[in-house]
Amino acid sequence: MAMVGICAGWREKVFLGDVIVAERVFRYDSGKLKALRNGNIRTEEFFHDTRTYNLKPLWVQKAQDFPSDWISTIQTKRPLSYNYQELWLLYAQEASESGKKKKPIELEEKERKTHCPNWTKILDRLEKKGLIEVVGGLKLTEAGKRKVEEHKTRHPDSIPPGRKKPKSYVAPMGTVS
Repeated sequence: MAMVGICAGWREKVFLGDVIVAERVFRYDSGKLKALRNGNIRTEEFFHDTRTYNLKPLWVQKAQDFPSDWISTIQTKRPLSYNYQELWLLYAQEASESGKKKKPIELEEKERKTHCPNWTKILDRLEKKGLIEVVGGLKLTEAGKRKVEEHKTRHPDSIPPGRKKPKSYVAPMGTVS
């Protein structure tokens, strides 16, 4: 059985395009709710269902030993993460505000689409995080300026682009009903 699509993961470790094989699956939203009453005070306690559905050991071993040359068979370019696009836009805006470069919106379309293909979504995300203001033109907030400064201190050479090639993982996976 296989599912292609959405799988939440650990942002710093798993990226779009990675293959994840569930060695065991557990439902983290099921169990039993027990309501207790002590006089007028009602308390609730949730007991999680701890059963797991395990992949056969031979299949786990096959998944772990899966050859890495499958990567060369992938024809589609790996998409840029939202994290990279956000950092690129913050860096570009900081360079603009310090007079080193044009405004990100004024950069050549090719450069903007290469580094921030999800422009509108990224603006929305950064605005919700309080790192930029869009009303009256794009502008870094104080929090945005601090974020860029901290990132430049931690990564003085450039924005880490993330992994170029996909990887496969064999690990437990949680699911909902």
